[in-house]
Amino acid sequence: MRDPVLNLIPLRLREKTWLVFLIASIMNTLFSLLVGWGISNFYLHKGMVFCSIYEWRQLVTDVIGSSIVAPAFWATFVWQSEAIPRLFKYFLEENVVQEREEEIKEFLSQYLYLPVNNKRNLYIVIGGVILSLILFEISTPKDDPFLWGYPITWWQLNSVVYAIWLFNGALLMYLVWWIALRNIYFLRALRLFYRRFKLQPLILHPDGCNGLCEVGVYAIKITVILIIIGSWISFLIVFPFWAGKQGENTNNFGLDMVAMMASYLMMAPLSFWWPIWETHKAMAAAKKEKLQRVAAQIHQVIYGKPVTHQTQEEIKVLYDRYSFLEKNCRTWPVKTSLIGQFSFSMLLPLFSTLLSAWVEWYRS
Repeated sequence: MRDPVLNLIPLRLREKTWLVFLIASIMNTLFSLLVGWGISNFYLHKGMVFCSIYEWRQLVTDVIGSSIVAPAFWATFVWQSEAIPRLFKYFLEENVVQEREEEIKEFLSQYLYLPVNNKRNLYIVIGGVILSLILFEISTPKDDPFLWGYPITWWQLNSVVYAIWLFNGALLMYLVWWIALRNIYFLRALRLFYRRFKLQPLILHPDGCNGLCEVGVYAIKITVILIIIGSWISFLIVFPFWAGKQGENTNNFGLDMVAMMASYLMMAPLSFWWPIWETHKAMAAAKKEKLQRVAAQIHQVIYGKPVTHQTQEEIKVLYDRYSFLEKNCRTWPVKTSLIGQFSFSMLLPLFSTLLSAWVEWYRS
């Protein structure tokens, strides 16, 4: 894996996503509060009291960003690196495809592992990080709403702390770009996988989805993380409007926020719907083939043999088999009720942002 940050994380720790989240949450929160306390006290005598310790509105964003959002990036970054190989390993263990194991492993090596481990990805990620930081710098207005009415922020006063803050921001962008890149490779590999190999869903499998629930689990988990991130973006846009005082700039619809919201609206539906829909098509095709095979046997008995008690019994057996397959062959790797719920949840950050934008426009 040509990912230097992931390589620094022990293999045992990668299997415990909750522990990664907890460690990242504690470290980020302590750093934010300690730096806030130090900066506040250092600049207090200069009349520069803007910091998380003395400004509750900044404290809210610092605590949420440090204790929830940043750790969510770290947890997703680590979990995804293990979840994608585990999903295809689950396919092999449960024998949900008819081809030989060697052919499947060769396919995964060619279309998943080699592309993900390609050295060029590191250059793409680094370039994306630099581009993101440049976008942030050029799109932040002089009257940034997160100044909360103060003329200048603490990171513009202390170059050392600013460098630390910039490094932390670059590291988070590094995680985001890797998560997005891995997800793109996974979605492409999954689509090609269903085209290359013949799916053989396992009827009455304990997972309730004919042995393919791992696809739905992956789609749901990564969508939950993306909804958290989308809600954070919406919060950054909306919070200055609701918490700002008279005379302060409350408009945070900058280029950076628009770009982040657009990225979320593109990535969240893609990450949720693509794997579920591709799996649905493969499962539906497998079910159709099974039903057509039994239907052909029924037709052969009905039209190819004289009607006797024996043929009637044979038709009844075949019809019961057809009904059993129709009832128990699933066509979705997740409960259909969850599809609508998550589709609606993905739009909530957009709805709240648009509502606040309309209220601000109406008031102005």
